Amino acid sequence: MAGPSETGAKRPLTHTLITGASAGIGLELARLFAVAGQPLVLVARRRDRLEDLARAVRRMMSRTWDEPG
Repeated sequence: MAGPSETGAKRPLTHTLITGASAGIGLELARLFAVAGQPLVLVARRRDRLEDLARAVRRMMSRTWDEPG
């Protein structure tokens, strides 16, 4: 399965909702979409892990938007 940036298709900047974002598949999906520059809405039960992820996603997103392309 191709990741969000591997298909080459341009998408409008709609948000992607990821539940269970503090661990497991939800965490990995959040990272994958963040690296691709996809705006995210993250939901999780573990607030501390969610806040850590949110900081990491912001860093990933800022690098994505700063790169030329």
